[in-house]
Amino acid sequence: MNKITYVILITAVLALLVLLLHELGLLLWLAALITGSLLVLLILAIIAFVVFSLIAAVYFLFKKNPETDEYGNYRLEDFEE
Repeated sequence: MNKITYVILITAVLALLVLLLHELGLLLWLAALITGSLLVLLILAIIAFVVFSLIAAVYFLFKKNPETDEYGNYRLEDFEE
């Protein structure tokens, strides 16, 4: 059998499965479950982002400033590739 035949058969089976779920009333329940799960996941991700952002802001506000060498030779000829 050709690949296109398998694609058509799989599509038909999935269409029958969706029709069966719709007729049994489970399709709406499944959609609501997936939507609710994504909403909870989004809320948790936003909370985690805010907490990590606050921790990072506090860390970088109180972090000791790095020491830099202000005096030096910064000519391009002195650097080798």
